[in-house]
Amino acid sequence: MVAHQYKDEVNHMYGQEANDMMKESRKQSSKTDYGKTIEKRPKFRYNEDKMLNDVIDYISTTYQGHYVGKEDIQTTDVWHTLGSAATTTRDTAIKYLMRYGKKGGYNKKDLFKAIHYIVLLNHFTESE
Repeated sequence: MVAHQYKDEVNHMYGQEANDMMKESRKQSSKTDYGKTIEKRPKFRYNEDKMLNDVIDYISTTYQGHYVGKEDIQTTDVWHTLGSAATTTRDTAIKYLMRYGKKGGYNKKDLFKAIHYIVLLNHFTESE
């Protein structure tokens, strides 16, 4: 998907406010935990940097989505409270990976969702 098509899709799905939030998020996250900035990184052969930027954009939109309640409690917070966050995020990532290529073709959004749940899985298991 061309970058402007993705932005148009994000605007359509989540509105201009979410798109503006994604731009701001990108500005703030140019530095990594490793001390490197995007400008210092090598040219990626397989466009991994673009894909990861798209994932960050997608994840940013989930914080404005219809699943977030008035008290900013997300479903993952409930899973964590119940003690099932690690297994549920793992299983949900598997679900989206298995769905990729089946529902809506090779839908990049399924990959974004799977990666998001993998990131959440890492968060809930990194202290173990």
